[in-house]
Amino acid sequence: MWVVFDSDNQIVIITDKKEEAVAAYEDEKAQWRKVIGGDELGDNEMEAHVILAKIERHFYLAPIGENIADFKEKTY
Repeated sequence: MWVVFDSDNQIVIITDKKEEAVAAYEDEKAQWRKVIGGDELGDNEMEAHVILAKIERHFYLAPIGENIADFKEKTY
């Protein structure tokens, strides 16, 4: 899974496809550049505004009636 989110922690996209995530990431950088007034900012500022990250899915199997929060801390 891939996620793109901005500096306000607003999710732009979550997808299984890296290509889609990268395209959304580049589009978000381009939109941000337009909003803030142009090309005087370098890529570091763009990188700081929008983040592309790989996330892993985590699944938990818990017995019925067990507190999920407690279960996540246990190792089996």
